[in-house]
Amino acid sequence: MNDIPDGQKIILLMPAFNDRASLELLLPEIKDVVSVRQLEIVLVDDGSTQAVCDISLLLENQLSGYVLELRANVGQQAAIAAGFEFVHSRMDKNDLLVVMDSDGEDPPHAINNLINKANELNAPVVASRSGRSATFAFLFGYQIFKVLFYALTGRSINFGNFMCLNRDVVERLLAMPSLSHSLPSTLLLSKLSIERLSVNRGKRLQGRSHMNVTGLVQHGIGCMRVFSKDVIIRLVLMSLLLMLCLCATAVAILGIKLNGVAVPGWASLALGIIGLFILQILGFLFLVALTQSEHRTSVAGDITSRENLKKVTHT
Repeated sequence: MNDIPDGQKIILLMPAFNDRASLELLLPEIKDVVSVRQLEIVLVDDGSTQAVCDISLLLENQLSGYVLELRANVGQQAAIAAGFEFVHSRMDKNDLLVVMDSDGEDPPHAINNLINKANELNAPVVASRSGRSATFAFLFGYQIFKVLFYALTGRSINFGNFMCLNRDVVERLLAMPSLSHSLPSTLLLSKLSIERLSVNRGKRLQGRSHMNVTGLVQHGIGCMRVFSKDVIIRLVLMSLLLMLCLCATAVAILGIKLNGVAVPGWASLALGIIGLFILQILGFLFLVALTQSEHRTSVAGDITSRENLKKVTHT
């Protein structure tokens, strides 16, 4: 069992959607590896439609904590943001927040390693994913996502929600409107120094994973949305480069025709297609400029506000 410094509280934030069966198996494992005396569980039920998480889960395992029931299913990242807002006021300066999934894929034994490293470095510590158990289609899609993420944002991402943060980091992330879109991306955007620990992903304890290929696409869009300005700038630069290449090709073809050199019949067709591509690129750049001029920074507001919190129960 981990040797947590005296007076330090560990708050374990766990978003859940139809994950009661997994939690019934996961909570006893957590109890075995973390000092119950200094542990506080915060379950965020994200509008579950089957077997809603309630306070009995904690009482049965003699764990202290809270269950936050949201009025609707707002998505995992928004549920985490709601949890951040709730736990922030309950954290003292030396307390730590551990965020982990409720399905068992984040192994409880790694909690101690995250806590120890966070106490040692006084910095955010994330679990770098390795050895993930999933279908070939999902793993292939995940690799494509990581390549696209790096190409469009200039940053690499190999971690998820499983992390340990101190109060100052929680406060900083809460001030960033992008938190409800993606916790990992918001942490990258915060410009904080991040410590990565390699952790093998476990298998889901019960039921089927909510993260399928469609979910991965939605998750990827949410992650890249946090870096929307970087993505737009890179897309604009790529578009300009493509337009220059197309223009150079068009000039070369036109020059050959004007010099009286015989060219294949497809040359005229190629010029027309290049012209259409250039018009589409110019239209895209115009839309980007228009969107940016009308853009206003959004706030997580309606998702993390108390209005979406249906009920809070505690042990």
